[in-house]
Amino acid sequence: MVSAEFKEAPLTSPDRSTRARIATSARRVVARDGVGNLTLDRVAEEVGITKQAVLYHYGSRSGLLGEVYLNELAAESETLCRAAAEAEPGVPAVRAALRAVVAWHLEDLDRFRLTYAANQLARVPEQIDAATRDARVYPVTGRMHSTLEHNLRASPQLPAELDARKLAVAIHALAIGIGCYAGMLDAVGETLAHDWHQVADTLIDALAAGIA
Repeated sequence: MVSAEFKEAPLTSPDRSTRARIATSARRVVARDGVGNLTLDRVAEEVGITKQAVLYHYGSRSGLLGEVYLNELAAESETLCRAAAEAEPGVPAVRAALRAVVAWHLEDLDRFRLTYAANQLARVPEQIDAATRDARVYPVTGRMHSTLEHNLRASPQLPAELDARKLAVAIHALAIGIGCYAGMLDAVGETLAHDWHQVADTLIDALAAGIA
């Protein structure tokens, strides 16, 4: 059963402002205290409203986490697409996009956990209704994949048998995988022997050798 708590109800301007302030405060609590310490009481105190007011706008802690997730997903997409647009088309843009999104995840592992781990474990995405997925999830992830796909196809020697769209998804999945790996190591106080950006560059170098 899909929850309707993410459906956008008609709100007055003050309500929209309060809703945005709550989401911003939740992100600030996560950045400062970690995902596990995000509570409605903490957010209400940060914003200067009652817990009941937070519940009015988001329905539950999961509802609030879901909104923050959607905002962070949009920010990740903007980071990747902007980096690609600022680089030379083709493999250089793919490299720039991958490096940018890896850096985006590594600079704030709690943000990564919230976007790609905490929500999945809390089953928050299942509470996002179909209309919200269509409007705020699929276009955002699709934009990232389309940006990578476009630049892969811009390489003149791209083998005809290579599915550029699937390769684009795989490259984005690598960035997510690096975040997962880094997050696991961070949780146990360990680090990787290799620099994550060098790992990403090695993949792109191997790719470029085949299609550039």
